[in-house]
Amino acid sequence: MDTRALGSVHFETDVLVIGGGMAAAWAAISAARAGATVVIVDKGYVGTSGVTAVAGPGHWFVPPDPERRAAAISQREAIAFGLADTRWMARVLDETYRQLPTLEGHYEFGINDAGIKMYGAVRGPEYMRALRQLAESLGVRILDQSPAIELLLHADGSVAGARRPPAKGRGMDRARGRRHPGHRRLRFRLEAARKPDQYR
Repeated sequence: MDTRALGSVHFETDVLVIGGGMAAAWAAISAARAGATVVIVDKGYVGTSGVTAVAGPGHWFVPPDPERRAAAISQREAIAFGLADTRWMARVLDETYRQLPTLEGHYEFGINDAGIKMYGAVRGPEYMRALRQLAESLGVRILDQSPAIELLLHADGSVAGARRPPAKGRGMDRARGRRHPGHRRLRFRLEAARKPDQYR
């Protein structure tokens, strides 16, 4: 949804994802699968945003064999100049192996000469389109052309939402959050609010 022409829109959601690249899309998909309501806001168009859309990313796709995964982690750790976190690498391997095949039906994975499906090698433009389709199928609300220019904070410093620049001739749009009693998650509302005259 392109919100530039809307005068005032209100949304409440459990998770607000800012950005529309590969990481943002997977974050939104994961949150939606966990039962959260999700809104993505992106300065461009989710599906063509980010470097993935113009590249051919190679995912770290290693079967859940302890020896193979340990070897893969050791190899990366050896070239990481001490900056690697092996626990995170193990999690990345696990998540990648579990999540990539779920794009079936939205993305056509290649097959090598041995007849093995190549989940790790994807074509960027088609991959990003597939991520958008999967996110939408899970009920994620996507707001294209909606850049976030400032985070909004609660009094305690926790993030409450974000603000985007105004549409031409309109006030500042805000994605705002509030805490719910007994509820640990934040909820957000995207609204168009006119700025006071002195700020126009």
